[in-house]
Amino acid sequence: MNRQQRMAHVMAFVVVAVCVPSLPTLAQQGPALVGFEDAPRAAVGAESGAGMLPDSADGSTARAPQPPNRLGTIGDSLTDEYFEQDYDYARCWTELLVEERSLTFGPTASEAGQPGGTWGEPRRRGYEDNWARYGATTDSALATGQHTGVADGVVNRGVSHVVIYIGTNDFAGTYSAIYDGDWSQAEIDLWIAGRIANLEAMFDVVQPTGASLVLLDIWDPSAMPAVQQWYPDPARREAVATAVGQFGAEVRELAQHRATRVTVFLDSFALGRAVFGTNLAPRPTLLVGNVEIDLHGSDIPGGGVPTAAFVHDRLHPNTVLQALWANAVVTALNLGYETQIEPLSEEEMLAAAGIAYGGSDTLEQEIGPLEAFVTVFIFADDFESGTTSAWSATVP
Repeated sequence: MNRQQRMAHVMAFVVVAVCVPSLPTLAQQGPALVGFEDAPRAAVGAESGAGMLPDSADGSTARAPQPPNRLGTIGDSLTDEYFEQDYDYARCWTELLVEERSLTFGPTASEAGQPGGTWGEPRRRGYEDNWARYGATTDSALATGQHTGVADGVVNRGVSHVVIYIGTNDFAGTYSAIYDGDWSQAEIDLWIAGRIANLEAMFDVVQPTGASLVLLDIWDPSAMPAVQQWYPDPARREAVATAVGQFGAEVRELAQHRATRVTVFLDSFALGRAVFGTNLAPRPTLLVGNVEIDLHGSDIPGGGVPTAAFVHDRLHPNTVLQALWANAVVTALNLGYETQIEPLSEEEMLAAAGIAYGGSDTLEQEIGPLEAFVTVFIFADDFESGTTSAWSATVP
């Protein structure tokens, strides 16, 4: 396959984004910002009040649980409802949270009685405040008003928490240039800076509404079976993965420096590495509920192979992997905002795909705890008198 053919194929990346865990030791980030950073999240368990933010410097009181009123999203096809596509036999993380946990992103267009059963672009037939759009990039998300739409949802429709998860399709247009070695590091740096500027523009609109924010970077699209076919050299794919990781590090830095009270970062790149391995050392299967998920497998049109990690287009994650990312988002919401949403059990993750439970939980042994992929950044001045030492008294 020549380069032009590969470029035509890679432009079909229509995935959304979901991050190498940096588990927290508390560190002072400038004079006022406290970030959970570099200490094992495993230490932040139920006994220590994980995810609870102290209202006083000595940590004597904590916020009451605050379940989401309504969720909103900015994203691409990893977040856009699968029922809009020809792989509607599978479900994405937003659908799973609605159907399995009764969370809401607002009504569908049909439920709301919209003319023709559609909201129009970019939401189409989906949930009112799921603004994610199949094929979206950070550029097109801004151009089509995903950020202004979700901000309006906060102000006028009761959206309380916003998940920003976008960037995979941005790499679709640059994958060949990095893979083929056509771009210098300076060109990669400049291009990534442009993506970060787009995310900054989204923050500029959404953050002043007061919504609780969760920001994700993206997992390496090289894990997709289609990409591995189009770009067969693992070492050159790993060069692209390095750029994806650089983008993720800068997304994390954005979350840190834009924290005005609490901002939560979910490290999708690290989670993807834990699930799929690297291009040079790929993992062939993932045990979920003691059932093997084929990480290189793709479903068939109409469904029928739910243990395949990807749907039949070989680009989008099948239901079980989407359930894993649903749990990662839930973990981020719970740790950052004490939402107390019950994650899907491994039995439920499999059942959502029509797979029988294998009799024992195995996922944490495979990838570690999901808490390891979440960083919570807190603006210390939000407390009566916030200091690093005071926060450390609450979170060991």
